[in-house]
Amino acid sequence: MNQNQIPARVGSVHLIAVCGTGMGALASALKEMGLSVTGSDAGVYPPMSTFLAEKGIVVSEGFSGGNLAYGPDLVVVGNAVKKNNPEALRVLEMGLLYCSMPQAINHFMAENRQTVVVCGTHGKTTTASLAAWLLHAAGCDPSFMIGGV
Repeated sequence: MNQNQIPARVGSVHLIAVCGTGMGALASALKEMGLSVTGSDAGVYPPMSTFLAEKGIVVSEGFSGGNLAYGPDLVVVGNAVKKNNPEALRVLEMGLLYCSMPQAINHFMAENRQTVVVCGTHGKTTTASLAAWLLHAAGCDPSFMIGGV
Protein backbone atom coordinates (compact mmCIF):
# COMPACT_ATOMS: atom_id res chain seq x y z
CA MET A 1 0.00 0.00 0.00
CA ASN A 2 1.33 3.42 -0.93
CA GLN A 3 1.63 5.60 2.16
CA ASN A 4 0.51 8.69 0.22
CA GLN A 5 -3.16 7.82 0.14
CA ILE A 6 -6.30 8.07 2.22
CA PRO A 7 -7.70 4.89 3.75
CA ALA A 8 -11.34 3.90 3.22
CA ARG A 9 -12.15 4.31 6.91
CA VAL A 10 -10.69 7.25 8.83
CA GLY A 11 -11.43 7.84 12.50
CA SER A 12 -8.44 9.95 13.56
CA VAL A 13 -6.41 12.59 11.76
CA HIS A 14 -3.31 14.56 12.73
CA LEU A 15 -2.44 17.76 10.82
CA ILE A 16 1.20 18.85 10.71
CA ALA A 17 1.36 22.69 10.51
CA VAL A 18 -2.28 23.04 11.57
CA CYS A 19 -2.21 26.75 12.45
CA GLY A 20 -2.31 28.11 8.91
CA THR A 21 -5.71 29.43 7.86
CA GLY A 22 -6.37 26.66 5.34
CA MET A 23 -5.14 23.81 7.55
CA GLY A 24 -7.02 25.20 10.56
CA ALA A 25 -10.24 25.39 8.55
CA LEU A 26 -9.68 21.82 7.34
CA ALA A 27 -9.09 20.62 10.92
CA SER A 28 -12.35 22.25 11.99
CA ALA A 29 -14.29 20.70 9.10
CA LEU A 30 -12.89 17.24 9.84
CA LYS A 31 -13.82 17.62 13.52
CA GLU A 32 -17.36 18.64 12.54
CA MET A 33 -17.53 15.49 10.39
CA GLY A 34 -17.04 13.47 13.58
CA LEU A 35 -13.35 12.61 13.25
CA SER A 36 -10.88 12.74 16.12
CA VAL A 37 -8.50 15.57 15.16
CA THR A 38 -5.13 16.65 16.56
CA GLY A 39 -2.49 18.95 15.19
CA SER A 40 0.87 20.56 15.72
CA ASP A 41 2.67 23.69 14.62
CA ALA A 42 5.78 25.70 15.40
CA GLY A 43 3.78 28.87 16.05
CA VAL A 44 0.60 28.35 18.07
CA TYR A 45 -1.06 31.68 18.89
CA PRO A 46 -4.38 33.54 18.50
CA PRO A 47 -6.55 33.81 16.64
CA MET A 48 -6.00 30.30 15.23
CA SER A 49 -5.04 28.70 18.56
CA THR A 50 -8.25 30.04 20.12
CA PHE A 51 -10.35 28.93 17.14
CA LEU A 52 -8.97 25.37 17.26
CA ALA A 53 -9.32 25.14 21.06
CA GLU A 54 -12.96 26.24 20.81
CA LYS A 55 -13.52 23.40 18.32
CA GLY A 56 -12.00 20.89 20.76
CA ILE A 57 -8.91 20.26 18.65
CA VAL A 58 -5.77 19.54 20.69
CA VAL A 59 -2.76 21.33 19.22
CA SER A 60 0.83 20.62 20.28
CA GLU A 61 3.27 23.51 20.09
CA GLY A 62 6.39 22.40 18.29
CA PHE A 63 7.04 19.39 16.10
CA SER A 64 7.88 16.07 17.73
CA GLY A 65 7.61 12.46 16.67
CA GLY A 66 5.86 11.89 19.98
CA ASN A 67 2.85 13.83 18.70
CA LEU A 68 2.13 10.81 16.49
CA ALA A 69 2.55 8.14 19.18
CA TYR A 70 -1.18 7.38 19.19
CA GLY A 71 -0.96 6.26 15.55
CA PRO A 72 -3.56 8.35 13.72
CA ASP A 73 -5.34 6.75 10.76
CA LEU A 74 -4.21 9.62 8.54
CA VAL A 75 -1.69 12.46 8.71
CA VAL A 76 -2.26 15.61 6.66
CA VAL A 77 1.08 17.25 5.88
CA GLY A 78 0.95 21.02 5.36
CA ASN A 79 2.79 22.55 2.42
CA ALA A 80 5.05 24.50 4.82
CA VAL A 81 6.48 21.26 6.24
CA LYS A 82 10.11 20.52 5.32
CA LYS A 83 11.40 16.99 4.64
CA ASN A 84 13.53 17.07 7.80
CA ASN A 85 10.54 17.90 10.04
CA PRO A 86 10.59 15.45 13.00
CA GLU A 87 6.93 14.56 12.52
CA ALA A 88 7.27 14.05 8.76
CA LEU A 89 10.21 11.73 9.43
CA ARG A 90 8.21 9.87 12.09
CA VAL A 91 5.28 9.40 9.68
CA LEU A 92 7.64 7.54 7.35
CA GLU A 93 9.28 5.55 10.16
CA MET A 94 5.90 4.42 11.51
CA GLY A 95 4.51 3.68 8.05
CA LEU A 96 1.53 5.96 8.64
CA LEU A 97 -0.74 6.94 5.78
CA TYR A 98 -0.45 10.59 4.82
CA CYS A 99 -1.72 13.09 2.28
CA SER A 100 -1.54 16.78 1.41
CA MET A 101 -4.18 19.35 2.34
CA PRO A 102 -5.58 19.47 -1.24
CA GLN A 103 -5.83 15.66 -1.29
CA ALA A 104 -7.71 15.71 2.04
CA ILE A 105 -10.11 18.41 0.84
CA ASN A 106 -10.80 16.45 -2.32
CA HIS A 107 -11.38 13.18 -0.48
CA PHE A 108 -13.51 14.46 2.40
CA MET A 109 -15.36 17.36 0.80
CA ALA A 110 -15.03 17.82 -2.95
CA GLU A 111 -15.00 14.35 -4.50
CA ASN A 112 -17.77 13.95 -7.09
CA ARG A 113 -18.76 17.60 -6.74
CA GLN A 114 -18.40 20.55 -9.04
CA THR A 115 -15.86 22.93 -7.48
CA VAL A 116 -14.78 26.53 -7.72
CA VAL A 117 -11.31 27.34 -6.38
CA VAL A 118 -10.07 30.84 -5.57
CA CYS A 119 -6.28 31.19 -5.53
CA GLY A 120 -3.71 33.94 -5.64
CA THR A 121 -1.55 36.08 -3.41
CA HIS A 122 -3.99 38.60 -1.92
CA GLY A 123 -7.75 38.82 -1.48
CA LYS A 124 -8.59 35.11 -1.51
CA THR A 125 -10.77 35.15 1.61
CA THR A 126 -12.74 38.18 0.45
CA THR A 127 -13.15 36.86 -3.09
CA ALA A 128 -14.13 33.36 -1.94
CA SER A 129 -16.65 34.80 0.54
CA LEU A 130 -18.20 36.96 -2.15
CA ALA A 131 -18.36 34.01 -4.57
CA ALA A 132 -20.05 31.81 -1.93
CA TRP A 133 -22.57 34.55 -1.14
CA LEU A 134 -23.33 35.11 -4.84
CA LEU A 135 -23.86 31.39 -5.42
CA HIS A 136 -26.13 31.22 -2.37
CA ALA A 137 -28.08 34.32 -3.47
CA ALA A 138 -28.53 32.73 -6.91
CA GLY A 139 -30.14 29.68 -5.28
CA CYS A 140 -27.27 27.28 -5.99
CA ASP A 141 -27.02 25.94 -2.38
CA PRO A 142 -23.19 25.90 -2.29
CA SER A 143 -20.93 24.28 0.26
CA PHE A 144 -17.75 26.21 0.89
CA MET A 145 -14.47 26.14 2.76
CA ILE A 146 -12.83 29.49 3.40
CA GLY A 147 -9.62 29.69 5.40
CA GLY A 148 -9.95 33.11 7.03
CA VAL A 149 -10.40 33.35 10.81
